[in-house]
Amino acid sequence: MVHLRWAVCLGVTVWLGILSTDATAAYLFRGTGGTPNYLIVTTDFAETTLSTATNPIDPGSNNQGWWSHDARTNSNGNDSFEFDRFPAQNNYFTFDISALSTPTVTGLVLNIQHPGANFCPMGYYLYDVSTAPTTLATKIDNPNEAIFHDLGSGKLYGKQGIPQVNLPEYWIPLNADAVADLNQAILQGDTYFSVGGTGWIPEPSTVVLSAMGGLVLMGLQVRRRKRLPGGC
Repeated sequence: MVHLRWAVCLGVTVWLGILSTDATAAYLFRGTGGTPNYLIVTTDFAETTLSTATNPIDPGSNNQGWWSHDARTNSNGNDSFEFDRFPAQNNYFTFDISALSTPTVTGLVLNIQHPGANFCPMGYYLYDVSTAPTTLATKIDNPNEAIFHDLGSGKLYGKQGIPQVNLPEYWIPLNADAVADLNQAILQGDTYFSVGGTGWIPEPSTVVLSAMGGLVLMGLQVRRRKRLPGGC
């Protein structure tokens, strides 16, 4: 019983730490860059993997990065895809789609590799992008409020909850709107297809519900261990 109480107290401390997260520091995927990311494309005939490293617009860096609307400086060769709220940054991934000759795409999954560090649990949202790929790659022109908002608004392609403790990679399914837009881009003969990303911090009530679930799981695990031979 003592161990159960200790576990609950520890859980409360951890989850209260999440609830008291400093709103002036909220980021996802910090410390990224140098590693390509992928778009898994399912067609009527096969499955194809597209990479941000294919046909780089800026030689020597992957077709990915971030834009902000404040005075933070950036560079063309910086392919970090960090999202940040303070200062505000939205990110993007661009893929060479010239290998897709016919508009027969039926499914899409964004595969994020080595996603770095997260400050707190957040929702990650993916949107359509109207900014030209060559303009996105000219990150030395940052900041740009129009590009920043373009990457984090518009037609929603997909979303996923990102935990504070990061995973080695993420697989985020994209919806029918993304599939339709990619098919249209193939039909138009476009060379590239871009996806923009932004983050959202859950409401405290959402975190509280998650915390309650976490505490229950912790308590059950402690009780289970106590019943096992040699459990403490």
